[in-house]
Amino acid sequence: MTSKEMKIITQDIEKDTELLRQSMEIINEIVKEQGESLDLIEDEINHSYQHINSSVIELDASYTSYTSYSTYLYPTISFIATIIYFLL
Repeated sequence: MTSKEMKIITQDIEKDTELLRQSMEIINEIVKEQGESLDLIEDEINHSYQHINSSVIELDASYTSYTSYSTYLYPTISFIATIIYFLL
């Protein structure tokens, strides 16, 4: 192999190496951007999960309150209805 051919091969390798370096920089930027997007998505999922948990707790408390309210309400209504029935 002549020195001219070696020089051409060396230059080709240098060009390919530079192209590879540039490609790796582009890929690195894409990965960083996607990582930020994934972090935002993960934060939104955690935020939604917290809201769901607090809603479940509120619904459970409302159901418990309703259940205890209806436990006392129905006998009272029956008692009042009985009194009204006998008064008429």
